[in-house]
Amino acid sequence: MWLKLDNAGKLFPAVSSQQNTSVFRIAALLRQKVDPLVLQATLSRVIQRFPMFQLRLRKGLFWRYFEPISEPLLIEEEKATPCSKLSQQPHGYLMRVTYYQKRIALEMHHSLTDGLGAMEFFKSLLYYYLVAQGHSLPFRGEVKGLEEAASGEESQDSYHHYRSNHPAKDVKAEKAYHLKGTPYQFAETSVYHGVLKVDQLRQIAKNHQVSLTTYLLAVLIYSLYHSGQSGKKPIVMAVPVNLRTAFPSQTLRNFFTVINVSLLVTSEMPLAEIIREVQRQLKEQLKGCQLQQLIDGNTQLETRWWSRFTPLWLKDRVIKLGFDHLGENRKTMTLSNLGKIELPSEMASHIEQFEVLPYPTVKSPLNCGIISFGNQLTVSFIKSIEEDEVIRYFYRYLSQIIGLEVVIYGNER
Repeated sequence: MWLKLDNAGKLFPAVSSQQNTSVFRIAALLRQKVDPLVLQATLSRVIQRFPMFQLRLRKGLFWRYFEPISEPLLIEEEKATPCSKLSQQPHGYLMRVTYYQKRIALEMHHSLTDGLGAMEFFKSLLYYYLVAQGHSLPFRGEVKGLEEAASGEESQDSYHHYRSNHPAKDVKAEKAYHLKGTPYQFAETSVYHGVLKVDQLRQIAKNHQVSLTTYLLAVLIYSLYHSGQSGKKPIVMAVPVNLRTAFPSQTLRNFFTVINVSLLVTSEMPLAEIIREVQRQLKEQLKGCQLQQLIDGNTQLETRWWSRFTPLWLKDRVIKLGFDHLGENRKTMTLSNLGKIELPSEMASHIEQFEVLPYPTVKSPLNCGIISFGNQLTVSFIKSIEEDEVIRYFYRYLSQIIGLEVVIYGNER
């Protein structure tokens, strides 16, 4: 038995490297120290419910494909820096589960799934871990139960399910401003987390009549410019979009696209003007017709007859070229918002907060992840360079200028 990679998943193995790992991270801080024996036993049970993740990657002549793994996935005490390469995983697993003090972390290679798919697995892992510890938790459908078998829809390639036959439009975009900095040795990363109160932030965003994402995106663009990271090129923020909200799907595999918000900021431009422009661009690009064009554009090349008979080594070269010139060259940073995590109140009481981290790349050495849980919203930065002016300006602006409560900590917590 083997499984095709989904449309988005085909990109990541071709472009993965030590500096661009394609590994993202979701983590939870519990209120009690993690018991590794209980976590391992729970993982061995839960992963059986998610066969679409119990896979290794294989190479064929024309395509890569997934092959099932029968060996167990073993937990690890966290030692490596977040989002590091998965090349040494036992049995070829494309994911790792780590623990450190009160933190449980899930790191996934993007060829398997996106943030929403990974979160479904992670919620089940946390639920059954807490149950195994003796906590009495109700089951009301907020997590995937082990008693229910995985459905065919959960392994669907929803890109091809929703693609149309309309020709994709060419996307024209100029090169974006890129952060410069001193890379860490050995492809390491460092992480900063800032915890804010959702009700405080929502009131500020409401005053501007925008969403939390729009407001934080604008503040980050403002911070990029005013931290000295400015230039004649536009600041371009890449924003992953969950396509399940516009195209109903139960898939646990990749089903997202990326939209770019681009601004050429000047010294005379106030934050309010940046907020309005960010809102305008998001509203335009999140229309159903625009998202459909992105799906069609992503699937068009794959469906060409000659693509089926192009050797894999040549496909990889074309993908790398496209990734560099159409992706990396045209963005400054990625801001990924995984949204609000809903859990049963009895389960939520055992969890302090969640964290989410995208991975940095050579041309995007600083990226940002946002996730909310209860009244806490965690804004996390991951970087592969020593410089941290943008991060410090961002947190300082929210705390000192806007007056929000911000609790900042690193990954050692």
